[in-house]
Amino acid sequence: MVYAMVCYNIALDRGALSNFVFRAALSELPLMCLIAFVLEFFLIGRVAQKLAFRLVRPERDAPVLITTTISAVIVCLMCPLMSLAASLLFHFSSWREAFARWVQIWFCNFPMALLYQLFFCRTAGALHFPPTVQKAVGAAEPKGRIKRTAVRVHCGSFVFTVYFFCLGGGLFVSFGAARS
Repeated sequence: MVYAMVCYNIALDRGALSNFVFRAALSELPLMCLIAFVLEFFLIGRVAQKLAFRLVRPERDAPVLITTTISAVIVCLMCPLMSLAASLLFHFSSWREAFARWVQIWFCNFPMALLYQLFFCRTAGALHFPPTVQKAVGAAEPKGRIKRTAVRVHCGSFVFTVYFFCLGGGLFVSFGAARS
C-alpha cells in the first residue's frame, strides 16, 4: 500500500506515470514504510478497531462487513497523517503554504487510498491467506459470526501481510521496469 501511494504521489507531481516513477519511489519507500508502520501499529490500529466496532457488531454483522469497515476506518485515519508526513518531508516550501499543501495532498490521496485498500489490498490479502488459515482465524460462532478477538488477529495479520505483499510486488515491478 505504501509503495503504491508513493508511486501515485510521484506520478501526480510529474504529471504522468513512467518507469522513472517506480524507481524514484524506492528512495522514499524506507522512510514512508517506517512512518506508516509506526503510525498503524502504535496508534491507528487500535483506534480504528474501536471506531469500527462502534459501527459494526461481530455478533450481528457479516465478517466481510467487519473487515471492510476496519479497512475503511484505517484509511480514514492513516491518509491524513501520511499526507501530512509527505507534505512536510517532500513538499515543504514555507509554513505559509504548509496547511494548504497538506490539504491538497490529502484530498488527492484519499480516493486513491480508499479504492486501492478496498479493491486491491484487501482482496490480495484475502487471496494470500490459505483457506485453512482463514478458517482458523475466523473462529466461527453460531450463525457464521466471528469473535471480536478473531477479528483483531485477522486484521493485524492482514495489515502486516498487505505491507509486505505490496512492498514485494512493488520491488518486482520496479526492477522489471529498470531492465526495459
